[in-house]
Amino acid sequence: MYIKPTEVLSPKGQVEVLDVLYDSGEWGVSVARIHYRDELTQPFKECTGMRWNGNLDEDNKGMPVSRGYPVWFVIPDEFSECIQATALALNTNNVPAVIAEIKIEVERERDANPGSYMLEYKTERDLSETEVDIILNELRCFGIMEAFMGGTHSVDINGVHSLTLIFPAKGNLPAVEPQY
Repeated sequence: MYIKPTEVLSPKGQVEVLDVLYDSGEWGVSVARIHYRDELTQPFKECTGMRWNGNLDEDNKGMPVSRGYPVWFVIPDEFSECIQATALALNTNNVPAVIAEIKIEVERERDANPGSYMLEYKTERDLSETEVDIILNELRCFGIMEAFMGGTHSVDINGVHSLTLIFPAKGNLPAVEPQY
């Protein structure tokens, strides 16, 4: 069994996993959006982390490792968007991938237009109604809600799903753990 990317939290107090964007499992790689800081007195900065997962059956904690603990390699900012997009494109687990994509789009929208509060998210992923319901329920944990009751989700003739969402201003997100 490999070390799950959600369990890579070292150095303690200096890293938080926000979203796992891609996890290819044992002997594979993981990519995640993380909060990282060099020192406990500094504020967190959002970064992209990457690591080779390894295999615990062979007492291998993957790479990189620091002082015997699995850690993330922080990707330089100029490569971050490209690696995140590729990781999400490779992710076949629809629910966490769509949630991460929406959270990234919401954060970009907040940064570009601080007064905005609505987003139309589109995806060509093959989503079931059950997956859409799970996604919308989980987004509530982050303060992201359906814009219109009963009319938030639609699918066009090409199979493109559209979700119309509203979200609170930057800094007003609730601190709730998702269940997926």
